[in-house]
Parts: sequence; structure tokens; C-alpha cells
Amino acid sequence: MGLDVCTIKHLNYCKKYQNFNKTISLGRQQIHTDTKSFFGGTSYHLWCEELLINEFKSTTVDSMDISNFEGANIIHDLNKIVDDKNIIGAYDTVLDIGTLEHVFNINNALINVSKLCKVGGQIIHVLPTNQQCGHGFWQFSPELFLSLYSEKNGYSDTEVYIASVHRHDDIQKIESDTANGRIEINIEGPSYVWVRTILKEDIFKHDDIQQIDYESNYWNKKI
Repeated sequence: MGLDVCTIKHLNYCKKYQNFNKTISLGRQQIHTDTKSFFGGTSYHLWCEELLINEFKSTTVDSMDISNFEGANIIHDLNKIVDDKNIIGAYDTVLDIGTLEHVFNINNALINVSKLCKVGGQIIHVLPTNQQCGHGFWQFSPELFLSLYSEKNGYSDTEVYIASVHRHDDIQKIESDTANGRIEINIEGPSYVWVRTILKEDIFKHDDIQQIDYESNYWNKKI
């Protein structure tokens, strides 16, 4: 996916809360838009490292990929659980900008995202959620992130949005509606899910993730 207008808007939102500091990007991110309007006339080209350091206060920027075909400096297949102690819990910011949709074992990939993050660090996703079914293996429902990144699972301050790829002001915050059941979203054209969460605990849980409306509205009711 890389850094387009929609992605940079989400990153700008996230930096209001904390500097990115030590950062890892899943996949090395290319810049796909003119950055002048975002950063006071400064143009950044091709790769993301200089932009993240100058504009988002990253102290270092690593990138992880299955090969070095785009110059990633950490080679790892996200289908497999990370076991390198040098990078586990090492990062203040973990960026998933259009990468996880290309990873088949999505459960392991999501575990890896949290394993890379420091306690108190932030996890940021920008992923396809609608009308991009030929792009990768997956399109992501906001329900996944609301259910996964919950307080009981070791996360805090989770925010989830749906953003239009092309209409850059069409952004909707998504929240669980336990009273009325399933989250229903209508947005025209291709869209991204934006996510920001904080890893609150060093022991996070991914072993009992259930859909919110079933837990809240169905399973505890008797016929």
C-alpha cells in the first residue's frame, strides 16, 4: 500500500498522542503522494525513513519483510512467530501499512505485531476493508480490531475508523454497539480500516477472541 494521502492523515492523527520513537514497519513503505501539503512544503520521495524521522519523531526506522527485494533490513516471514530476542518488545511504534492482507497466517501475523511492541508502545494499522478483494488474501472488518485490542486482552485506548481511499474527508469512527448488536457500516467505494491501540501489558491474549455481538446479545440468553 505505502504512504498515500489517507495513510498520512492517520499517521498525523496518531502522532498527536505520542512520538513514534523506535519504529518498525512491516514491509518497507514507499511514498505514493506529494507530501508538500502535509509537511510545510517539504517533499519526501520514494522510501519512508526520512519522513518518519523528521515528521513523526522516529529515532530509528527498521523494516521487516520476507525478503530484501525492497531493502528491508530485518528478514522474517510473518506467517511464522518471531523468536529473535533482539527485536521482541523492542519498538515504541509498530506500523502495519498495507502488509497483513498479504500474509496467509493472519493469527500468527497479529501475534507478531504485538510481540514486536514495547509495553506502552503503539500499534498502528492501515488495511483494506472494502472493495479491494483482489489486492491480497484478506479484507479486514473493524470488528476484528475492536474484539482483539480490548482491555481484557492487554490493550488500551483502541480506536478504529473507516476511511475512504479516494474521498479523503469521508472518515467514520467505529465503536461497538452492544445494545443493538452487529456493527453495520456503509461507505461508498474502496476503503481502509484505521487502527491505533496501546499495548498495555507484556502478556497479551489472543486465545479467546469472540465476536462482540454474540457475546453481548446471544450466548447468555435462553431460548
